[in-house]
Amino acid sequence: MNLDTLAVLMYHSVKYKQKDLWIHKHLSLTLKEFSRHIRTIDSFSFKTYFMDDALLHLKGEKKLPINSLVLTFDDGYADNWIFAFPLMKKHKIKATIWVNPDFVDNNDTTLRPTLEDYWNGKISLDELNKYDGFLNWAEMREMEKSGLVEIHSHTMTH
Repeated sequence: MNLDTLAVLMYHSVKYKQKDLWIHKHLSLTLKEFSRHIRTIDSFSFKTYFMDDALLHLKGEKKLPINSLVLTFDDGYADNWIFAFPLMKKHKIKATIWVNPDFVDNNDTTLRPTLEDYWNGKISLDELNKYDGFLNWAEMREMEKSGLVEIHSHTMTH
């Protein structure tokens, strides 16, 4: 085994339940499946890093421990904020989100409700699952402020 290798898990979307009409179901995990992934990462004491750290590691400029892991999310779906981020925050797991600037929700600057609101009895999972679309700038700034998420450009238009 090459000790310089680094595992990268790539995700797109996390939904409470799959929506029958969504044509890209293969891009989404259920909340139950993603929760299991997060608990496994946590229980095996993996250390999570950003993609920038992975690049430095692969260039030989930064040595990451053997139990290192990088999580990425493609496209910047709103459910990265709604479902994935609260679980990552709860378990202190880092991730890099690759956003398409053309897809960013410029119509809304408010923070949508999240899984934390469900945990606090403010909204149901079915209501949360109704939110679709892509991240807005306020949500991305909030995730970056946490120190657990870094945002990068995927491509301009995908």
